[in-house]
Amino acid sequence: MNDQGHRVDQDGVRIVVCLKQVRHRYARTGRDPQENYLAPEDEVLLVNPHDEAALNLAVDLKQQIGSGEVLALTLGPIFAPDDLNRCLALGADAFYRVRGEQDQDTWGKSLTLAGAIRSLDAAIILCGLESLDNRNGQMGAFLAQHLGLPFICAIRKVSLGSGGTTARVQRGAGRGEQEVVVCPLPAVFSVDVGAAEMRLATVPGRRKARAMACQELTPTGPAPEPMLRALEVAPPLPRGKSKPAPDADMDWYQRVDELLSGSSVDKQARFLEGDPAKLARDIVEFLVERGILEPAPERSTEVVGQ
Repeated sequence: MNDQGHRVDQDGVRIVVCLKQVRHRYARTGRDPQENYLAPEDEVLLVNPHDEAALNLAVDLKQQIGSGEVLALTLGPIFAPDDLNRCLALGADAFYRVRGEQDQDTWGKSLTLAGAIRSLDAAIILCGLESLDNRNGQMGAFLAQHLGLPFICAIRKVSLGSGGTTARVQRGAGRGEQEVVVCPLPAVFSVDVGAAEMRLATVPGRRKARAMACQELTPTGPAPEPMLRALEVAPPLPRGKSKPAPDADMDWYQRVDELLSGSSVDKQARFLEGDPAKLARDIVEFLVERGILEPAPERSTEVVGQ
């Protein structure tokens, strides 16, 4: 029996899954340049997709073993309750909220989470490969450093060895290659999207999630000190237009010339020079040629006699 009152079966395993709530900006519809043209309705609150994949992988592993516990963990205040309850309905056995600040840097958050995870006596700690907002992919490595445990990133499959003291892990090694690694437990793994088939929350699972009490965890150890501080959040830069690939039948030097020049498509631009009156006439002529403006009706030059 540990500090939180959970008993682990002899043949079971305790899995902790770190779930991060994120504010994902998907549009830019604001009108205030001081706010970088971002409006409150331009963001959606959800659980990080990589963390949700980690939760699905933990539930799969528990079903393979036939026993054990899946403990979901989140840091700071709950601001995405609907999406969080949906994730808990996938098969979590308990839900913990760790006291801490969401605006800390990754190092500070990892220190806080590590202080809370120590009290849970887990054999496997799972987190997402990266978060939808920061995308730095550092949380798993930092957790392993604080806990003094082995770490494997970008895993896609995991199974337990005989006796439950080792884990056999398949991870992506880049360029489509797969790597199989064996490591002792306990250990920290970061999970890639697609590691497990994404489940749909069932009605009984949702009822269980709504009735699940949120337990508070106070981290142990020194207070985290931030190493980084975000100064400003800016919208993404506009992307350039895609360029068509050069014709494969062309000689190599012609293809290189096309790539360096941009493309073989005629540019729809014209440089204008002259005084303001001439520039105005040229702009109107350009718009008429492109069919944007209709040509002016011809004026009659007939002179009426006396």
